[in-house]
Amino acid sequence: MLRKTGSLNVADALYRATKGARYLNVFKSRYKADKDDIKTIAMISALPPDEDVLGFLKEVYINSENPVNRSTAVRGILHNTGYIRDPWSISEANAQLPLRRKLMSDDKEERKVLLEKFLRGGFDSCKE
Repeated sequence: MLRKTGSLNVADALYRATKGARYLNVFKSRYKADKDDIKTIAMISALPPDEDVLGFLKEVYINSENPVNRSTAVRGILHNTGYIRDPWSISEANAQLPLRRKLMSDDKEERKVLLEKFLRGGFDSCKE
């Protein structure tokens, strides 16, 4: 029923309460149906840190053709890895702007390299 209604707000609340994969799948299905849907990626990037959420954000960051979705995925990756505590905080996002810029690239292969470097701690000097 949830999948038919497409209610991201309901999926958000239920995922936060249960960490149920089926609620995260609502977000994934919505994104796969419309890969330019910025709202879906923004909502996913604000979910509490979680390996499944991080995995999906990494997939979006590497594979998305949409630069806004890639940037939003970076924000979520930074949130999931502890660089940003509050994903809606403008001041925290601005403080990480130099790091976010380092991670931005239009080249898919370069994004893979940058993400691996980031995950290995290659940009830890940017962490506050």
